[in-house]
Amino acid sequence: LQTPGAFGLFVSSSTGPLLSYRYSRSTAGAMGLLQFMPKTHAGLVKKYKAAGLIVGFQEALKDSHNMAKEAVLLIDDGISQLPLPLRQMVFADAALFDDFSASAYNGGAKRPRGIMQEGKDLAAANGNEENRIYVEKMRAIRQFLPKVLGR
Repeated sequence: LQTPGAFGLFVSSSTGPLLSYRYSRSTAGAMGLLQFMPKTHAGLVKKYKAAGLIVGFQEALKDSHNMAKEAVLLIDDGISQLPLPLRQMVFADAALFDDFSASAYNGGAKRPRGIMQEGKDLAAANGNEENRIYVEKMRAIRQFLPKVLGR
């Protein structure tokens, strides 16, 4: 994968042999490049046995492939908690998919599900500042990434 500029530096430094983000920790206790909570990891390991996830949290953090699987499973799990009409909306609208995924990844599916059921915007109606910022960051990435990748 050829990656340009700062994006390439981030990808190389975060997934390379030094694994510089492996032990980064948020103030809430989330760890690693993909910022998982130990409880979230344990829940995914229990719920998705067939995925072959690494059971030990510290060991799981060392394996970027394992953590990527966990991230996908976490998003899929959040979407599976939506009532069918909302799930259909998320799958029909790539921007809404991104917004929901960012919000649910950061704090669980309950908050964004409620906001969507009220027909409100996932950033503007979000009373949790950190969660609102996650959605806004996802929107910025959606605008920025095609330019970086030359699309």
